[in-house]
Amino acid sequence: RPRPADLRQSALATYREGLPGGAWEAPPPIVAGCISVATILQSATRASSKAARTRMIERAAAIADEFLTPAERAAGGHFDRVGFDSPALRIRALLEKMEDPGIRHRRLEDHVLQSLGDLYPPSTLDGGMILGARASVARFLSAPELTLERALALFRSARRQKDDALLANAWNQIGAYFEIRGNLPRTERAVRRIVKYAERAGDPRLMTQGFIVLGVARGLRGDYEESVRCLWRAYRTAEHPRLRSSALLNLAETLYRSGHYRAARAAR
Repeated sequence: RPRPADLRQSALATYREGLPGGAWEAPPPIVAGCISVATILQSATRASSKAARTRMIERAAAIADEFLTPAERAAGGHFDRVGFDSPALRIRALLEKMEDPGIRHRRLEDHVLQSLGDLYPPSTLDGGMILGARASVARFLSAPELTLERALALFRSARRQKDDALLANAWNQIGAYFEIRGNLPRTERAVRRIVKYAERAGDPRLMTQGFIVLGVARGLRGDYEESVRCLWRAYRTAEHPRLRSSALLNLAETLYRSGHYRAARAAR
């Protein structure tokens, strides 16, 4: 089972540790690029000057750019602010591309995000989005309590900054924690806050995510009609390919659970 990365070890050691049985194999090119990015960022956290840190971050972003199409670079991560650009955003876009089956490596992803978290304080816009990404990846590392810890840290920072988009992101991660724990009433309350703050911020991505989480919660309650309505709305409004894919997969699951097997196969 993967676990949060340890920044005391190298990025290459983190990659090797995640291989089945510890056997060595040459990484795919995009993973090798991510190992390079992780190594540079780890060095940047120890740099003696701001200028040196900035150069290293830019170098890491340039490596990330080599594996991104212009559209992927512009889109960034699926919870990143629309229209916002920074070196950290391009690095997060690379991590998101690594989520494709066959190259996924959560501990290496967490290694990169930990370094970015050290380089960008939560009081900055980049730092807030990085903290949200770290809360999200903790779920896949089977560390739900760490998800909640990071989500609450994001919530406190966003409330101090009075940033509605970051508040929506924080409630998204809090809602995911309650969903993992099977607490549907608290999940639905969190979703109402996601939508509230996302609408106030005019953030279409987090609004879409709110309807995805609500659709899943309603499906788990057995309210399949409302679940399909929420997930279809999420699918139609999603402007990021990852969110569109997530909405469609959850819609297929709801259709399958409700006995509409042919429609479920078509959605998949």
